[in-house]
Amino acid sequence: MVKLQRVPCNCRGGVGLSRSISIILLAAIAAGPAIAAERGFADAGCELVPGIAGRVEAIIDATTLRLEGGAELRLAGLEPVAPSPATAAAAMTFLADVALGRTVEVRYGPVSADRYGRSVGHAWLVGTATEPSLGVLLAGAGLARVSAPLGDASCTGALLAAERAARDAGLGLWPENPPLGADDEALRTAGDDFALVEGRILSIGRRERTVYLNFGRDWSTDFTVSMTAAVAEAIEAAGGPLDALVGQRVRIRGLLAHRDGPWIRVDGAWQIEILDDADGR
Repeated sequence: MVKLQRVPCNCRGGVGLSRSISIILLAAIAAGPAIAAERGFADAGCELVPGIAGRVEAIIDATTLRLEGGAELRLAGLEPVAPSPATAAAAMTFLADVALGRTVEVRYGPVSADRYGRSVGHAWLVGTATEPSLGVLLAGAGLARVSAPLGDASCTGALLAAERAARDAGLGLWPENPPLGADDEALRTAGDDFALVEGRILSIGRRERTVYLNFGRDWSTDFTVSMTAAVAEAIEAAGGPLDALVGQRVRIRGLLAHRDGPWIRVDGAWQIEILDDADGR
């Protein structure tokens, strides 16, 4: 029996459009063919508030627009660092074709500005309230990866679905930049940057302040994920015990660093996707 928890989403767009986004909890799920093989922990509902509106005057970079009057808008929930200049150029061309010279309406989540003073929000072309947001369109073309600043991860559901569709179809950046395997040698030599890593969790370690997801048996060389005890508690309260992940294949996304082996810190449930064995790598 497939059990879904439906979380109201005021995102006005994305996969399912006016329908609420289905968040599939951690419990064992016998997914039917119409349901994506990937599933994740539940996040808080997506609640957006009205923000700025204006005509798009210029495309600044792969995820940033300048509106008439000088306001800069970074599309929320997308990783702004493109994996190659060619992908960045393609993203800018895509945004220009879709939005340049047109008026957009912006809605904000919990984070409405970045440290550079730019607005951060989800944008729709005026008059297209039932269409996907610009961010969903960009992710669906394979020209952006889904990310989110701390505190602004609740509206990533439609973005993740669009990203997955593009990845499955081999669009945009994905043929040349697939997720890395947790046991790939390339992971150990990869630079410190945003990354998607797939692998099977072998064990979970708990310390007083930190919880570790271990993808190998040697903590000094193998890929590891860590999170604070508070983050782990919040994830478990929403989606179930982390211990149920042992033996599961997952996709982790976030900033890759190297600290006694490759490592990603998880700050929210949106960074963990549970994979079907037939999916992914």
